[in-house]
Amino acid sequence: MQTLLASQQHTDLVTHTLADDGIQWVFIPPGSPHWGGKWESAVRSVQLHLRRVVGTSMLIFEQMRTLLAQVSAVVNSRPLCYTPDTEVNYLSPAHFLIGRPFTTIPEADLGHITVGRLGYWQSIQSMYQGFWKQWHQEYLTTLQQRPKWTTSIPNISIGDVALFKESNSPPD
Repeated sequence: MQTLLASQQHTDLVTHTLADDGIQWVFIPPGSPHWGGKWESAVRSVQLHLRRVVGTSMLIFEQMRTLLAQVSAVVNSRPLCYTPDTEVNYLSPAHFLIGRPFTTIPEADLGHITVGRLGYWQSIQSMYQGFWKQWHQEYLTTLQQRPKWTTSIPNISIGDVALFKESNSPPD
């Protein structure tokens, strides 16, 4: 495999195929995630919460793949901008990938069951629910601006947009 990847013929084939399809690679310098902007911020957020949720657990390939697929669905279903009708009409990264937001069937809450009593599927679902809980709490706080001491803002009135957060809301 190493010899195939290192061969000039393979490199030329990949380069020409990508050029024919109009694909252009853009690399950022290693150790410079600030050059990546928003996408590096999303990657850091996912890494941070995955480390918190997975912790020292050893996952087999299938478990990690399932968890990452569910996590990517959560992250790619987030609204990209504010819209008053977030139930039906909002734009998310998933719209650019598949034309609609990702949706899942809600599972029973497994947070109250100890990890040792969970089976393979339940342990992955528990990690997914933990990721959702932590990530959506952090993401919602980034949507809320807090200009308390810098600008004066009038009190809430009829027609203003308000953000309500429930701790027991499902991931979708």
